[in-house]
Amino acid sequence: MTASRRYYLNACFDLELGGFPTASVRRSCAEMTSLFVPLAGLEDCVEVDVALPEDYLHYLREFGLATGRVAAPGGGAGDPVVWGWNRQAVERLAPVSGEFRPQLETVRKVNGRDFADAVASRFSLGVPGSRFCRSLDDVEAAVQENGALFPLVIKPAFGGSGYGFRILQKKEEWETEQTRIERLIGGDGVVVEPWLTRRVDLSASTVIDRSGKHSAILFQRQWVNRFGAYFGSYCADDDAVIDPWREQLSSAAHQIAGVVAEVGYFGPIGIDAFVYEGMEGITRLAPAVEINARYTMGMLARELRRLLSMTSPVLLRSITGKRCVLPETIDEWEHRCGDLAFSAQRRSGVLLLTPLRNGFEGTWRQPQRNVFLIAGPSEAEILLGDAQLQELIRPV
Repeated sequence: MTASRRYYLNACFDLELGGFPTASVRRSCAEMTSLFVPLAGLEDCVEVDVALPEDYLHYLREFGLATGRVAAPGGGAGDPVVWGWNRQAVERLAPVSGEFRPQLETVRKVNGRDFADAVASRFSLGVPGSRFCRSLDDVEAAVQENGALFPLVIKPAFGGSGYGFRILQKKEEWETEQTRIERLIGGDGVVVEPWLTRRVDLSASTVIDRSGKHSAILFQRQWVNRFGAYFGSYCADDDAVIDPWREQLSSAAHQIAGVVAEVGYFGPIGIDAFVYEGMEGITRLAPAVEINARYTMGMLARELRRLLSMTSPVLLRSITGKRCVLPETIDEWEHRCGDLAFSAQRRSGVLLLTPLRNGFEGTWRQPQRNVFLIAGPSEAEILLGDAQLQELIRPV
């Protein structure tokens, strides 16, 4: 019999590791706790920090999702499944045995860009010219070394999806950005590397058990904007875009999983990579740019695909509230979607994953980030569905 699970998506995980302020994103992080709701099975529960409308839960259950219990903070039970282990997650789900989680110091270490930089340097996996810097003098030396390779990007030691990145378009900008860069360095440091022309973003994911062994490595395409901010994961059994790089990605993921296990981490990991345009227009792969010792959006897409018994490709699509206006009720949503709505029989269409409205501290509104699963028989059909979805919800 499968043990019951207690889901909790602590969306501020990356920010809290870096000690960044979270007050301004408090509501949006609370809203994201609902993204684990579709995963909860009959014996499971999922803790959420927002109120959810009943028609949203009924809608998901029509497709065999969200059959578990939705609980208020502290009201769950079962083996914990979190986005990432930090102090906030431990306190929220207390008491949590060491059987279920690695040491918090280990989690923080593996998620740091200094760790990723060291591993990438050891196996020659990262961006050429990348350097981890612990002081402003180190940054200045890196800028001088890369003087002919502008633009450069400066990344804080922690934080995901483009958060805190500073892009220097030319060497002269270094003089005007030093105060901001010094703040980014803080006590943890920054990465300085060439800002390359990216052709496709990729990710590998696996789960490391307590013995140090890892599960099968799966690959996804990531959709990110020009600043590196995430907005989608494309998953397929066969992907001609990934195939030329699969062997390199697999080798890198095996090496990284081994090192991560050696330092004592166990649990899910995601490894970000990208294909870029190198010298003379030749495309190359940077097979390990970031290491995320936590759950990932690619894993979420894979798990939803499994729960829906799908063999066709899917796209997990995230759209900010500024770029969409959603109806008030599920009935209105399904009416507006028409033939675009997800069909359990066809295993295609657009499936709404986040609620149309949620309640937080007494106020109800559309979420700041809305997530959909788009399924279809081919990538072309999914891209068409994505274009139709954006047109359907575009603000007037």
